[in-house]
Amino acid sequence: MKKLIYLIFTGALLASMAACENEPENPGDFNVKSKLDVSRLVSETTGNTYAINIAREVDTTYEYFYNVHDTLKGPDGEPVLGNDGKLQITTTQKSYFSKKTARLVEYEPILLPSYPEHDFDTLALNFTSNAAWNIIELPASVNWYTPLSSMSVGGDGSLKFSIKQWSGDVSRFVVKQEIMTQDSMVMHRFFFKHSGLKYTGK
Repeated sequence: MKKLIYLIFTGALLASMAACENEPENPGDFNVKSKLDVSRLVSETTGNTYAINIAREVDTTYEYFYNVHDTLKGPDGEPVLGNDGKLQITTTQKSYFSKKTARLVEYEPILLPSYPEHDFDTLALNFTSNAAWNIIELPASVNWYTPLSSMSVGGDGSLKFSIKQWSGDVSRFVVKQEIMTQDSMVMHRFFFKHSGLKYTGK
């Protein structure tokens, strides 16, 4: 029995070593631009679909900043020391623009009505994508809007969230929710507004 186990183990080890020697397959074209498109916004509680209207769409480039440190030198080319005996170093901030074009899509505010027969409404904002993307986290002070999805998603997916009933007649806060590809090349910015319908219970 021990000999049989040893032979099986040896065979598996040799197969593993042979696999490591094979040329790796092409994982894909890294020059393909990231895409992140909105599909629809639908209530999973009621089945209602909400209109999504683009307010503006901007193509831009990122500006990156960096610091350049220089040692102050005298006419003789030697470093100048300060009163504390240390080198005097100046710092200058410079910048450069990325060669890649980023896209920002901003939407008109979306009014989310409450339904008296439900304490909560669960909604899904669906996306199609060929990239990994992140849901930007919200401040804790927004307590009627709760994201339910993972903060990092890859490919087609959705941002799921719940909205809570309010016992008031006025709208409560406007939630700014941003979703961005991990390479920062596409960002969608949404504004959700609560209708503030009076809560009447189930």
